[in-house]
Amino acid sequence: MKRSILGVATLALALAANSAEAQKPISFGIGLGATMAQGDFGEGVDMGYHALGTLAWAAPALPVGVRFDASYNRFGFKDDVAEGESFNILGITANATWGIPMAASPVSPYLIGGLGWYQGSTSIEGSESDSKIGFNVGGGVKFNLSGFGTFIEARYHMIGGDEGEIDSNFIPITFGIMF
Repeated sequence: MKRSILGVATLALALAANSAEAQKPISFGIGLGATMAQGDFGEGVDMGYHALGTLAWAAPALPVGVRFDASYNRFGFKDDVAEGESFNILGITANATWGIPMAASPVSPYLIGGLGWYQGSTSIEGSESDSKIGFNVGGGVKFNLSGFGTFIEARYHMIGGDEGEIDSNFIPITFGIMF
């Protein structure tokens, strides 16, 4: 009986902590993960990696929010393209988020999408960087813990190339921590 009462009390405290965490209007976070190049872009580069910094605002009573992200993506060129060299993309995006309501659950799925500024560059000596506007769309799941939250998400980024250039399309899969 005492174990049951202790278990119920622990569960109630955990849900209260999760509820308080979900009510924070402003949070920041960091994330890391793998990045998969898509389409013609994927024919010239290998799978890469990325780092992400994020600042988020969410209205406590509404499922919508705003998130600003800064990311760094790095792809190694395939050996038959430019052995030992890399292609890098720095991105800054402004995104809208929509949380999908899940009653009394520590798991919160969400959708995210927005516009961004992306700067592509290579490690090849003498090459120039190029900046473009692009967009992203995706989804993820937040796991609220006591004092912080974690998330895992996947997004499709599309950066259009000028005429005769290859579009830079990629999907980063991110695991992150929000404070």
